[in-house]
Amino acid sequence: ADYPRVPEYKHLLACCCRETGPSGRKRGVALMRELVAEYPQAPDYVLDLCEALASGPMGPPRGWPGEGWPGPPPRSTSEGREAGMREAVQRSDVLARQYPNVPDYRAAHARYLADLGMYLGFTGSREEAEKAHKEAFDQQSALNRQHPDVPAYLFALSRYE
Repeated sequence: ADYPRVPEYKHLLACCCRETGPSGRKRGVALMRELVAEYPQAPDYVLDLCEALASGPMGPPRGWPGEGWPGPPPRSTSEGREAGMREAVQRSDVLARQYPNVPDYRAAHARYLADLGMYLGFTGSREEAEKAHKEAFDQQSALNRQHPDVPAYLFALSRYE
C-alpha cells in the first residue's frame, strides 16, 4: 500500500495470496492480472498468473461420490476451477511459443495440461481428459529428449507411466 508503483512488491503479494486458500487465490489472480496488463513484456508475471489460475486442490472435487454425490459435481462447483485451468493452459501455450528457448515455460505448460486432464477425468469428460494427457505427454517427452540431463523433466515424464 505504501509503494503501489513498485511491481516487485505487488508480485510478491500476489504470490503470497495465491497460497492462502480460495479467497487469497482470487486476490492473487487479480493482482497478477494487473501486473500482466501493466508489464506485458515480463514473461515471469504471465507464468505466475498461470500458477495462480491453476492452483488449488487437485483431487476430486469436494462431495465426490462416496461423500453423498451420485456423479460429477454440480457445474457451479467445477466451472471456476476448470476455467482457471483452461486459461493457464492457453496462456502457458502462448508463453512457451513466444519463448521456445525457455524450457521451464514448456514444462509448466505440460504440467497444466496434465492437471487439466486429471481434473477433466474426475468430472467425467473422458475424451477431453485423454486428449489433454496425450498432449501433456508429448510435450514432456519432447522436453525430456531435448534436456535429458534435467532430472525434474524425467521425473515429470514418469507421471505418465
